Order: sequence, then C-alpha cells, then structure tokens
Amino acid sequence: MCFKLLDIKLGENDAKREIIVIKNFEEYYYDYNNISKEILTPTKFVVIGKKGTGKTLLAEYTKKQSLKDFNWFCRSETYKKFSLTELKNLENGAISTEQYISIWKWVILIELSKMVILNVSLETENGYKILEKFLIENEFENKMESFKTISLTKEKEFALNSKWFGVGQKESLEQKKKSYIELIEPLENLLIDLLSNKESTYTLLLDELDDKFDGSQSYKNSMICLLKSVEELNFKFYENNIKFKVILLIRDDILNTLEYCDLNKIKEGSSIFLDWGLKDIENSPLLELVTKKIRISVPMLKNKTHQEILAEVFRKGKNISISKNKKVSPPIYILSRTMHRPRDIINFFNKIIKEYPNRSKIEADMILNVESKYSSYLHNEIMDELVGHLKKEVVTEFFQLLKNFGKTEFKEKYLKIYFTENHKNYKQIKVEMINEIIGRFYIAGAVGTKKFNKNTGKYHFSWHYKDEGIYYYNNDEEICVHNGLRKNLNLR
Repeated sequence: MCFKLLDIKLGENDAKREIIVIKNFEEYYYDYNNISKEILTPTKFVVIGKKGTGKTLLAEYTKKQSLKDFNWFCRSETYKKFSLTELKNLENGAISTEQYISIWKWVILIELSKMVILNVSLETENGYKILEKFLIENEFENKMESFKTISLTKEKEFALNSKWFGVGQKESLEQKKKSYIELIEPLENLLIDLLSNKESTYTLLLDELDDKFDGSQSYKNSMICLLKSVEELNFKFYENNIKFKVILLIRDDILNTLEYCDLNKIKEGSSIFLDWGLKDIENSPLLELVTKKIRISVPMLKNKTHQEILAEVFRKGKNISISKNKKVSPPIYILSRTMHRPRDIINFFNKIIKEYPNRSKIEADMILNVESKYSSYLHNEIMDELVGHLKKEVVTEFFQLLKNFGKTEFKEKYLKIYFTENHKNYKQIKVEMINEIIGRFYIAGAVGTKKFNKNTGKYHFSWHYKDEGIYYYNNDEEICVHNGLRKNLNLR
C-alpha cells in the first residue's frame, strides 16, 4: 500500500500551536544530541538559539517528560504577553540595572512556591502549611501565569504571619502587611528549610522573554538582572542540596546586545547552544528531524532508516541547479534554502504537502513551484527577527534596495554607489547607514559573505548561523543574498 504526502505530519511553524494540534507531539520530537538531558545538568541554565531553532518546543518537551516522574515538578512559563511597563511600574519610576534583581527573584520564588504546594509528600511539614497559607491569602493561584505575578505584586502589599517568616518577632501571630522586597529573603529561607535534602526535582523554564525586545536600555537591564538572579538562585539552591533550577530560553542576537561583564562566562560555562548542523548534507540533523517525523506519522515507514525514508519520499533521478556549475539532490536543495533551523525546513516541506497532498513522491518541479511561497515566508521571518534592532521601515526599504539593485553577490561599495545615484527613491535610508544595516542583515542570516581562498582555489562562504561566534561581517568581502530570499526579491 502506498502512502500520500498528506499522511505526513511534520508539525507547525509555531511550537505552541504544535502541542495543541499534535497531542502526542513528544513522540515526534527529535532530541538532537540529547539536548533535553543536557539542559538538566546542574551547571547549565541558559538555552541560546536563533529564532525558530526549537527553544519553545524543547521547553514543552521537557515539561511533558516531567509528567512521567511523580517526583518531578516542572513549569514552562511564557512571557509573550508580558509588558516591560509592569516592571517599571513596580518601582514607581526610573529603574536601575540592580533594582530589577529583586523583582525577578520574587517572581522566581513565587513560581517555585507554586510548584512546592503541588508536592503532597510535603503536606505534613510545617513549612508547607505556612507556604500554602501565604499563597492562598495573597491570591497566588497555581494556574496563574508567571508574568501576572508582577501585576499582582504591583497592586498590593502581602499579608503574612510575621512569626512564620521570621520578621517582627514581637508581633507574634499578628497579621502584618509587607512589601515584596521585605519578603524575598524570608521566603527564600523558608523554601531552603523546607526543601533541603529532599528527593523531589523542580524545574522552571522561562520562555519567550525576547518577544517584547525593543532594543531599549530598560529591556536590556531587565534581562541582565534576570541572568544575575537566576545564576544566584540556582547556585544557592544547589549549594543547599535542593534540586531546583531555573532555565532561560533566549535568542542569541538579543543576548549579544547585553552589556554585562559576566556574559561570556555564562555563555561559555552555563549555556547550551541549539545547533542544527553546519553543512548541507543528506545526514544533516534537520533532514533527520524530518525523517523521524515521517517515520512516526507513516506506519509503513516505521522501521525504515533515514536514507531509506529519503529514498521513499523523494523521486530519484532529477537533481536541481544550485548555481551555474552545480546541481544537488532535492533534499539538499531544500536544506540550502533554509537558515539551518527546524522552522524553515518544516515550513518548506509543509508547503509542498499542502500544494500536492495526493502525491506519493516529492519531485524537483514540486520544490521549485512552491519555492516562491517559501521565500516570502523567509522574508517575513527576517523582518520579524530584526524588530528591535532596526526600524521596520528601514528593513522594508533596504529589502527594496536589494531588489532594485538586482544582484545576488556584490561589494558594499557598489551598493553604496547605486544607492547614491538613486537616493531620491529611498526615504528611510542614508548612505552612512548601509554598513550598519548590512551588519544586522548578516546577523539575521539574510546575507552572508564570500572570499576566494588562494590555498584551496575555492571560495569560502561565511554565514552567521553557520559560523558560530562571528557577529560581524568583513566589508572587504563580497556580500551574498541568502538563497532562500532570492525568489522573493526576484534575484537570479
């Protein structure tokens, strides 16, 4: 019996949507390099990756895995709806870098407290009863989203039994009202006393922190303080033999805007980079991700190897031109149009499936026919990624400049000459801005560079998403527009 392309379930562009659409999404999850286990190691607490590399799905997969262990309590909190204004209002005015630390500590401790209350094995402990009463009396509902803790904190002081928290001993059992700042240390001490040397594990994943990135110093200060707070609390709980850890998931382009003296230390010693391979080859982890999902969704292929599934899905025989002198297989052609991110390759395959649901094989002409739609998607992705780095009007106009210039490869100086000759057509860009804009486009993956290597007799291509750690481009080298964008920009 033959399968059709519509039988293949590859998931969605958006992880939050995927876990709703595919109830057993964890079976389809490709745990490349056992990343889900690595993030649980005590010393790692930051997951770094470009937009679309799978940070949110990793968080949701970790949360789903925790359900298999009754002694593992895990929360995955999104800050997509969070407004930085809430943090500013909490301090009633301008806020310094250090002032954010107390806010983030408070939020994290409340989230830990909400997980602890779910642990029925602690019900007989006095600290548990104190904690439960505090949360109930102050309306910290367990289902309340993490960012709403900030709104609640802004609106009120908190009721507590002063003796329980070790403040104001003379008041004995008298009910007191305290600000959140006064409660951070006693709440932290209560949790340490309650959880030290216990077997249960608590994991708090903070995701989509970059959704509100606007390039402002306030945003950067808040993220620096979050890093500091998480590092300090993780270490303190680990030091007290408590299995609790906060994990942050953040985009690399945003992390690298932070002016923090310990940033490199955190990146080198406490971070995990979501890396999906550097080469356009058929055993790329991205293609293995696709064949894993095909294997799960098409029963007749469940025992097939990666290469066997590629042979089943793609029709052999016709390769596709990738340049004047080079042809590649259809899977490699698709991979060459991506920025080596799961979101890209899933989007490309899904567009083929949507256009040709009743076909049983993917052929070269099918790929070429949907490439324009995919190219439009990639253009919009880059537009989104550059929010907060460049004004939207500037990005839109620069894309138009590239389209009008009409070249896939060029030197910066020639683009500037063309712009100067046609500057009246551009209202948002000035010639002195072009170098900075290209630099931002390079980091986003929209452009790369190429340089001839005399020793090898070949050109070396540099792309930010492949050359880890390179955050600038050499303007002496030729600039290359990404293959995946060329259809959208009508470049040949």
